[in-house]
Amino acid sequence: ERQESACAPRPKGAPVTDSMRRPAQLAGLLLVVMLGAGLWMDASVLHLFDHPDLGLGVAFVLAAVAFALGEAVVLHVELGKNAHTVSLAELTLAVSLFFVPTAQLPLARLIGGGAVLVLVRRQRPLKVGFNLALWVLDVAVATAVFQALGGALHTGFRGLVLPAVVAAVTSAVVDSLAVNAVIALTSHELEPLRALRFVETCVLNALACGTGAIVCVAALAYSPWLLAPMTLVIGLFLFGFHHFTVLRAQHTNVKVL
Repeated sequence: ERQESACAPRPKGAPVTDSMRRPAQLAGLLLVVMLGAGLWMDASVLHLFDHPDLGLGVAFVLAAVAFALGEAVVLHVELGKNAHTVSLAELTLAVSLFFVPTAQLPLARLIGGGAVLVLVRRQRPLKVGFNLALWVLDVAVATAVFQALGGALHTGFRGLVLPAVVAAVTSAVVDSLAVNAVIALTSHELEPLRALRFVETCVLNALACGTGAIVCVAALAYSPWLLAPMTLVIGLFLFGFHHFTVLRAQHTNVKVL
């Protein structure tokens, strides 16, 4: 989930006024707070910098690619004048928690998702910075929750189901609250009912992603060869997800007309 409308581009040649600077400054402040909180958790709670593991392997590459694909196919949700996106990133995150080294997971998230924001979505620097800072925080929080619940491979039902689902939901809650916070700070038009519905949408999406992650992790733990058919199934799901967003946009346009 990502904030899409704060600090919208101004017309070319138009002067920058104080009313334009203030939303950008507030969004920048929230960015710094999220980044600081995420890095603090990485250092003090997860201890990622004590023994950094920089030997990037196949799991890291696959996770980065999966994050990129998940961010390339998204569902747009309108909240007043603000547009946000709901992705399948929680699916990749929940699966990666089992297979990608803890210190490498934030990097995979930033490289995979960041590449799409810059090269595909061509977002403005502040939006890219906001999203990257948010991902640092949500990956840190999700990882801490996952570890606290004893998530691990080959530990049975208890180490698989609850940690995967709760980590995915936690990440979605962090993202949705951050989006609502930046709307409240920059536009002052946040409606409580719409904000709650947005959180609800994100949580339901995360529950679905967490459930899918359980299936993926169980299958991969049974046999790595199942990666090929799983990739096909997820690809078809992304294809359907993409076409659903297109149909939803067309339906919205019809209602507006």
